[in-house]
Amino acid sequence: MSLRPLVLWVGRQGWTLRMGPRTPEEVRGVVRTPQGEQPFRYERTTRRLHLEGRVVRLDPHGWEVDDQGRIVFRSQRPDTDS
Repeated sequence: MSLRPLVLWVGRQGWTLRMGPRTPEEVRGVVRTPQGEQPFRYERTTRRLHLEGRVVRLDPHGWEVDDQGRIVFRSQRPDTDS
């Protein structure tokens, strides 16, 4: 499966990405945020991104979706939410 959803989502957050070990099922690495580096695990087939303390589901275009697959729009990046 493509890594495009992951790359697009990270870019929309204004973050950068450093990938580490990859298998056909998942990718591990680090995202760089304004608060510092954060490890991640991305499940390629289910498009689930595991970050510290949260799981983000993505659609094929890199948009965050809820459990029903509906796009979740945010007015602010997750790192700036109150």
